[in-house]
Amino acid sequence: MRFVSLFLVIFSFHAAAQIRPYQTTRLLSTAGAGVASMLVSESAVLNPAPLAFFSNTFVSYQNTSVDLKSPSTNRTSDGRDFSDSSRHEGYFIFDNASALKGGFSYQYQRENGFVRKRGTVTMASQIAENMSFGVLYKYTQDKNPSWQNGGHKVSHPVTLGFSWIPMNQLILGLVWDDPGKAIKNESRVLGGVQYSLSEKLVFLGDAGVDPTKTYKDSQIWRAAIQFNAFADFFIRGGRFQDKAQNLEGTGWGASWTGPKLGIDFAMKNARQIRKEISYLYPDERINEFSFSLNVQF
Repeated sequence: MRFVSLFLVIFSFHAAAQIRPYQTTRLLSTAGAGVASMLVSESAVLNPAPLAFFSNTFVSYQNTSVDLKSPSTNRTSDGRDFSDSSRHEGYFIFDNASALKGGFSYQYQRENGFVRKRGTVTMASQIAENMSFGVLYKYTQDKNPSWQNGGHKVSHPVTLGFSWIPMNQLILGLVWDDPGKAIKNESRVLGGVQYSLSEKLVFLGDAGVDPTKTYKDSQIWRAAIQFNAFADFFIRGGRFQDKAQNLEGTGWGASWTGPKLGIDFAMKNARQIRKEISYLYPDERINEFSFSLNVQF
């Protein structure tokens, strides 16, 4: 009977066969929304194109702890323990002094029995005064848990990004993540918008699909609001739904940005859309707490 149960676990897990994609503290605070945002570290995670509009040197350290809430009693018998040491870390450095902007990052993730180590190279350049194009290369090492057939795999996914600023209040972005399908279930085509509702209030929205799946089963949307509370202090909150990952939830956070130093923190939670055994068991939730330290020169 246990063999049958384990077989069903492995079979049903096929739709979510790897660790969740890495997100920075800033992205966690907006529930992932940010395809059209002018961000630096996120050029190594989401859209590489906005990097072309920066001219400073930037260094960042990011740390995220991951907790599983309401864990299923079947995890132990199924051999799917969710370690208390689950965490994500990121180290980022960018030098934007030349016309061709670029940077490197190292990202480490340990979660739900999976381990991912990733080194990235980002390159971006303006193709017009208000347009840019970027390429993100991600050297990826994945180690799967025993209940997901174990083993190591090295992959070489690429992300293509585009940014356009048609007016001061509006920014548009487009991302094609992993067009070569290097990692199963991680291809994404996303469009994004950032619109300034007022001097202090900004709306962010992303929408897209996994092009390797049907539209019904792969719709993705993220929406968030950013409020400039005072001086250089910002508060953010957002919501997301990702049918490709079978996850939905909310995120919120805050940041302070000084002339040279910046600090961010965020919290995000996720739960299943459809009640099934996939990355999570039914009624389980993932809670993340993240902080980052950013320095620019």
